[in-house]
Amino acid sequence: INEFGYRHCPGDQKNLLSPDEICNGVERCKPNFSPTGKNTRVRTWTDFSADEQFCPTRALCEKSRPRQLEKVSIHISQICDDRIDCVEEEDESEDKCGNQDLARFYCETRAPKEGAAFSSITSLHDPMFVPHRLVLDGKKDCYDGSDECPTNWFNDNNFSSRFRLIEASVLSILIWMMSVLAIGGNLIVITLTLCTLWKSRRY
Repeated sequence: INEFGYRHCPGDQKNLLSPDEICNGVERCKPNFSPTGKNTRVRTWTDFSADEQFCPTRALCEKSRPRQLEKVSIHISQICDDRIDCVEEEDESEDKCGNQDLARFYCETRAPKEGAAFSSITSLHDPMFVPHRLVLDGKKDCYDGSDECPTNWFNDNNFSSRFRLIEASVLSILIWMMSVLAIGGNLIVITLTLCTLWKSRRY
């Protein structure tokens, strides 16, 4: 490192890097490993060039790589920022961001990743999450519609259920009994009314 903060790449005295070119996500020196051919494993810190190794302000895409092809890592401010920056979306996953107080709802089931139908599905129709303000708003925003009928939102409610009109069995039986009695009572009234009309008919 010289007096201005510039440093050389290891083994390459001609390649001089400024402070802004170090830990910015773009490899300037020779990397230790680059995916080629069949060897396409996810890269780790030690695989990067010396100028991008173990940068405290950068974060790895653990399962993939950044969407910006020239980058090998993302800035730590890009984690859980409502914008997907990793190819496999792990920077915004529920595992990573679910314990934070974020105003978002994670869709329960994503679209299939293969098949003829998948090619016509965009991220707009298959989001990983939606803002809380879009939950139960009468419009399907998640691919599976889970934002309009979340599985775990009615577990402690005896009246509402995702699969039944009424969750509590006792209340459900009472409603059925009242319905049967109501139908029976109406049939009796109709029968008696018809009998009365029949007897009072004029010849």
